[in-house]
Amino acid sequence: MLDLNLIVHGFLIGLIISILEIIFVHSDEEVYGLGVWLKHGWHTFPFTIGGTILSLLIWYSYDFVVQFLPILIPKLALYFLFFIVMTVIIHAKAAITRGVGETWMHCIIISLLITLAPLYYPFVALYLPRFF
Repeated sequence: MLDLNLIVHGFLIGLIISILEIIFVHSDEEVYGLGVWLKHGWHTFPFTIGGTILSLLIWYSYDFVVQFLPILIPKLALYFLFFIVMTVIIHAKAAITRGVGETWMHCIIISLLITLAPLYYPFVALYLPRFF
C-alpha cells in the first residue's frame, strides 16, 4: 500500500537537493547576480523534487513498477539506468540555459543524491514529521 508520507518526505528531501543544486549552478555560472542566479535556478525545483519522489516510489514499490515494464529488470539495473538518465537530463538542462554550464561532477553528485534517496531515506525519515 502506498504511504503518503513517502511522497511528502520525498518532496522535502527533493527540496533540500534542489537548494543544493542551485548552489552548484551558482558556483558554475559565468554570469553573476542574484536575479540571474534565481532565474536560472528555478528549473531545478520541479525536476529534482519529481525525480526524488519517483526514486522513492520505484524503490518502495518495485514489484508494482516492474509489472509495467516489457522485460524483467533487476532493481539495481533499473536504478543504474535511472541514474544515467538523471545525470544526462540534469547536464542537458543546465547546458541549454544561457550562461550556465554545470560541470559533469556536479551533475553526478546531484543525480546520486536523487537516485540514492531510498537508501538514506530511513535515516532522514526519523527526523521528519509524519503527516498521515
